[in-house]
Amino acid sequence: MARVLKPGARFVVDTGMAAESILSTRVTKRWYRLGDIFMLSENRYDPVESRLDIDYTFVRGGEVEPRPALSYVFTTGERCRIHREAGLQPLDLFSSPNAEPYQLGSPRLLLVSVVEQASRPVSSA
Repeated sequence: MARVLKPGARFVVDTGMAAESILSTRVTKRWYRLGDIFMLSENRYDPVESRLDIDYTFVRGGEVEPRPALSYVFTTGERCRIHREAGLQPLDLFSSPNAEPYQLGSPRLLLVSVVEQASRPVSSA
């Protein structure tokens, strides 16, 4: 991103998957209902891989359909490091577009970074 943005441009990542957002409030098993569909969500956190493994089970009219999913979970510190390595300088961490400060348990992270210097052109290879 730093290579395609002008110096001084802002780049915002908006996510609900920051470690501080999901791991502190994580419920390992939860049922949901939408009309005549029931869904069971069961999850396990793998700290070695920084990965949340989720098993979804959908139930409708006696039919059961399992669906596994996985999500890699990064801390806000890891996200800031990744931005710096990519040529972006992290400026702020917010929990909403109203500039409320991000903190442990905030359901949403908005990481605002800026391009500080011109980056090398994108290669055509």
